[in-house]
Amino acid sequence: MATNATNGNSKKSITPRQKKAIVALLSSSSVYQAAESAKIGARTIYRWLIIDENFVNELHLAQTDAIDQAVRRLVGELDANIETMQNIRDDLSNHPGVRLRAAQSLETALLRWWEVRDIEERITRLEELLNDQKEY
Repeated sequence: MATNATNGNSKKSITPRQKKAIVALLSSSSVYQAAESAKIGARTIYRWLIIDENFVNELHLAQTDAIDQAVRRLVGELDANIETMQNIRDDLSNHPGVRLRAAQSLETALLRWWEVRDIEERITRLEELLNDQKEY
């Protein structure tokens, strides 16, 4: 296995087969499906998931990158999505249940964003308090 120097630490990198498995895991609904797609045994992938910390870390990084990309796309579409839901909600020709669901979706999304923002602010304040305490 190859090694990379990262931040002064010697760290094992993953193999090309493991990289192929990660790509397959990101686009498959199961380990078995990923194994078939990557032409790697499912038991091998399970073993990597259980005992290979570098493989698991690289998989988590790849998953985080994929989620970050999806979030950026969603944020870019946010105004259009809100407008669509408002149009569905306000269109009297739509079934009342459809209109209600659109209204609920808007409300739920707003509340979730509000909660996330609130949690981020609280964490920031806690981190500032901890940093202040470290200075003393």
